[in-house]
Amino acid sequence: MAFPIEVIGCETVRSSQGLALSSRNSRLSETEKEESLLIYRSLKLGENQIFSGIKNPLLVKEIMKDVLDSSSKIRLDYLEILNADTLDPLEVLEGEILLAIAAFIGPVRLIDNLTLSVPIS
Repeated sequence: MAFPIEVIGCETVRSSQGLALSSRNSRLSETEKEESLLIYRSLKLGENQIFSGIKNPLLVKEIMKDVLDSSSKIRLDYLEILNADTLDPLEVLEGEILLAIAAFIGPVRLIDNLTLSVPIS
């Protein structure tokens, strides 16, 4: 079956601290909500590293993972850096990029992502 489907992306709505708004957040304790902010911080750090000129996705992933590993309350499900259009892994960080994280904080699985457009050199 080939249904005519069109996916329309939109900006993630966030709290003033950067937490992606979700009904799942109501299941987090105040401490867990504080810890969950590390997910967005990790994404923003990855963005900063890429725009500072780092082209190696493995290096950026390691830097991002270090942020998440700083909390014993976060259990990483995945951290990926992908081509935003094809969702294929990238060898060089340029073009349309998707930074994607899924992590458990307590019993709650949170997902967040950031898309970037990096000029092709």
